[in-house]
Amino acid sequence: QRNYSKALEYYQKSLNIYLPIVGENNHSVAMTYGNIGFVYSEVSDNSKALEYYEKSLNIQLSIYGENHPYVAKSYINIANTYEAMNNPRKSSEYRARAELIEKAHND
Repeated sequence: QRNYSKALEYYQKSLNIYLPIVGENNHSVAMTYGNIGFVYSEVSDNSKALEYYEKSLNIQLSIYGENHPYVAKSYINIANTYEAMNNPRKSSEYRARAELIEKAHND
């Protein structure tokens, strides 16, 4: 619906419920951080998007390790953000990481 302020409000409510119950190192928390990053990407707040995409990535890495499709998706989100920030070197770096994982999973 493109109501980004409302989306952020509900994602924060979601975190307020998840975090006390499951803690920070949880897939649902990582997905919520990724969704918050997406909202910030949609409104071109790339520094905030990157902050939340990196939070999501760090949780995904701690849960699944380096070679997992969720990690690849986080790398792609970060690559897209660096691209939007006119940083092609960092964008390429993260795309290459994602590509290695995707190839390993025939994706």
